[in-house]
Amino acid sequence: MTHTHPTFSSEKIIQVIKQEIENHYSDKFTYAIPDWAMLSAQPEIISTLPIHGEEGIQIAKQKVDFPVHFSDISSIVNYSGFLSKQMNIELEIIGYVAFYNKKIIAIKDPGYLEHLTKFEENELIKFNADQKEEDLSLLYFDQNLNQVNSLEEALKSTKVK
Repeated sequence: MTHTHPTFSSEKIIQVIKQEIENHYSDKFTYAIPDWAMLSAQPEIISTLPIHGEEGIQIAKQKVDFPVHFSDISSIVNYSGFLSKQMNIELEIIGYVAFYNKKIIAIKDPGYLEHLTKFEENELIKFNADQKEEDLSLLYFDQNLNQVNSLEEALKSTKVK
């Protein structure tokens, strides 16, 4: 019997990722962002690895005997698939590892009340057109899709019930 958690939602994961990115880039002074703009994201999930039981943490942390390039989408997909095949799906899902491409974009800051000028609109279009480089990362989630700092933290939240 396969255990899937009823609360799994890739949309919820995408929202958490987007909020994480927006929070990270919120300091307009540090990132030289004009008052009328803000950095946001259209994150793209590359792979979601369900972690089954406590042994799933060890599987996820194991060294592998093939190169994994965390700057290459196909390498991440292969790596995640390799780990997924080793999981004992009879065990409860305690959490997830979400691998994603950030896809940073500039948007009009919702707090900026004036209409954008044609120049400002063109600046947004130009910035977004120039964002072709992949920026890959990962986040950990517990079984209820709350972001956690580690898989061990996901396990602890499972045991708290």
